[in-house]
Amino acid sequence: MIKDITAIAMRDPFIINVCAFFIWSTLALVLFVRKITIYQGFIQYIKAGTTEVS
Repeated sequence: MIKDITAIAMRDPFIINVCAFFIWSTLALVLFVRKITIYQGFIQYIKAGTTEVS
């Protein structure tokens, strides 16, 4: 089974490129969402510690 997959992948590098693209895209999306949630938490932390200046 594994030999069949590697044989197909060696004959058609397009499959490897497509798989790599989807893996990269998924990872980039996960890291982007994580960055946004961390930033939102930081903004809430900053807003909680502020007082209005009169």
